[in-house]
Amino acid sequence: MLILHPFVYGVRPDDQAHCWEALTEAEGAGFKIEHLELSAADPFQYSREIRQRWQKDDLLIVEHDVAPSVELLVAMANCEHPLCTRLYDGQAPVVGVTHLGCTKIALSVQEALPCPALPSVQYTNLDVTITEFCSYWTRDYWHCHTEPLVHYHERPPWQKDDAWHAVGHQGAAR
Repeated sequence: MLILHPFVYGVRPDDQAHCWEALTEAEGAGFKIEHLELSAADPFQYSREIRQRWQKDDLLIVEHDVAPSVELLVAMANCEHPLCTRLYDGQAPVVGVTHLGCTKIALSVQEALPCPALPSVQYTNLDVTITEFCSYWTRDYWHCHTEPLVHYHERPPWQKDDAWHAVGHQGAAR
């Protein structure tokens, strides 16, 4: 399993510090982590980077503004479900997956989905695209973990009461 840690240098450094601390602890626990520096000037880079790693290993994506516990990473790595997530606090499992913040996409799912079918999209739409893509093609649900994770990114005020986010616009989770 590869933990992929995408980040943009200098963006929300206080939020990122917590993630780096959590991943340093995970490395000490034996996890293989690839720190992937993205360019804020290239909105398609994140998508390309995932496509390059598609069908090579189980992927556990840990984005820059979350701090997963080692307990959570171990649970996700050992989970029998091929699609796993840790929803942010306040999200109900019935809402669905609305982020890539801390998600596992098993190699078995990736092998069932040809990489050319994985669209190249801007980072602002990548979470929705990948989670819907996996749910649609596998006809599977996202398994939701409950082990500790802290999300350090406050959603912008215009999103807080947005029906699009409140109702859920992606594949269901369970």
